[in-house]
Amino acid sequence: MSWGCRGEAKILSGSFLSPDFNSCSLMKISEEIIYPSLPPKVREIYFKKIDLKGEVPKNFESLDDLKSDKQQKYALSN
Repeated sequence: MSWGCRGEAKILSGSFLSPDFNSCSLMKISEEIIYPSLPPKVREIYFKKIDLKGEVPKNFESLDDLKSDKQQKYALSN
């Protein structure tokens, strides 16, 4: 799970840990135009990632918060 581009967050807010509001602003277009045009299985993957509760974007405590469970598990094993 990701909440936008870290580079865009840095440029737009001055912090890598802030939300990428540029990506957030594209969600309406993504939901209404882009995702429906994808193959069904791919579309389902994208729609499952949409946070219907509105809990994202959020600010992060560290860049490690952006890692997936697999990435965190791998980092701990090294």
